[in-house]
Amino acid sequence: MNQKIYTNSTVRIEAQIRLRTGELVDPIGVRFFMTDPDGILTQYTWGTNAELKHDNGATGIFYVEWFADKTGKYKYTWESYGDIAISQKGIFEAENSRW
Repeated sequence: MNQKIYTNSTVRIEAQIRLRTGELVDPIGVRFFMTDPDGILTQYTWGTNAELKHDNGATGIFYVEWFADKTGKYKYTWESYGDIAISQKGIFEAENSRW
């Protein structure tokens, strides 16, 4: 993410699952892992946790809306598994929203 994030904001974190040809595809399974600034790990699995969503009408696009309530670095990983196994990682940093 290349935008400034402030605490008490909801951040949409998206994954696009593609074949080597670039074609978007829905894998058998998708997992999302988030480590917050305190080192607490949260995991969501598509089809099990309502927080991990499939973008309606958009093949291969999944997202989580994360509430950034702490200052510091958030580290996340997307993993697809089954017929298509792909991992994607990202980081964003939240700054204090108050002066």
